[in-house]
Amino acid sequence: MKEAKKAWIDAALNSTQGMQRAKPSDELWLKIQARTFSAKVKMIPVSQLRFIAAAAAILLVLNVITLGTYIQRENAVWGELLEETEEIPVLISDYKLYE
Repeated sequence: MKEAKKAWIDAALNSTQGMQRAKPSDELWLKIQARTFSAKVKMIPVSQLRFIAAAAAILLVLNVITLGTYIQRENAVWGELLEETEEIPVLISDYKLYE
């Protein structure tokens, strides 16, 4: 079984003997260069770039304002929690339990 498989593989590999490599036409390189250099480049106008920069700046400012508001609210919540804990009566004023 293994010999038959090996013979089949050898036959498949030897079948390529005597074949020539594929050669591109002489004009192919010139056609590729012509397509590459004739491709049109889309230019973005400066006014559009200014609009994009302004939109990005506005988004950045809004994000900073939102973050600042969020931090202030969190600080207010924590401040209220700390005030509430100060009002709770202390059950143990001295933590020296074994004296």
